[in-house]
Amino acid sequence: MTVAHDAFTQSATWTNTPDPFTFSHTPTGTPRGVLVLITVNLEAGADAITSVTYGGVTMTRASPGFANDTAGEPGSAYAYFLGAAIPTGAQTVSINHSAGAGVKVACCITVTADADTVLAVSATISEDATDPRTALDSGADSALRYCVINSGHGVVGNLALLAGMSAVASTDHGARVTRFDRQTTASSGSFTTGYTATIEDVAFVAVAIEEIGAPGRRKLSLLKAGH
Repeated sequence: MTVAHDAFTQSATWTNTPDPFTFSHTPTGTPRGVLVLITVNLEAGADAITSVTYGGVTMTRASPGFANDTAGEPGSAYAYFLGAAIPTGAQTVSINHSAGAGVKVACCITVTADADTVLAVSATISEDATDPRTALDSGADSALRYCVINSGHGVVGNLALLAGMSAVASTDHGARVTRFDRQTTASSGSFTTGYTATIEDVAFVAVAIEEIGAPGRRKLSLLKAGH
């Protein structure tokens, strides 16, 4: 069984309080991977997210898993992952942050698989960009890709999904938008994740999730501990 999309929950928006910010996520199946994607508006140059837990279990920031647009319409994007020792049933997502005034929103996503999971690879794009997208190559392993973007486009539809992708959730902040999206079906090799769009401010993170037992799998060193 390859990695498959299970369920998602998009949070409400928040700013400086509460800290930690919490919301609940309920998987449909038995989760083998948990991904929490976050965006922050404004707060230029700041790393505003200090830690994330799922059901009390500490999640790890992807490496790279932080994108930061510091000029024009500043914003940031984050990806946190948990691939083992995942509690089942409804769980609380808890996000510790720096309590700045920027508008924040998160999306918790669970995936199913036959075994525990890891991030095969991740990538980021920061600052102004046209057609924000990245090719994530999982080699011989089957992987499912997800991405998050914090964009200076004022309309969600101005970011058109690439072929083979499906929308997950979005938030229109007015002058900025957040999108959370995914590859429709897991695949091996290289798959390009992202959007067609005119140039704008961008903070973009994309990850590929694979089973630990996949042949030729990537190493856990691709995850960055301590965030």
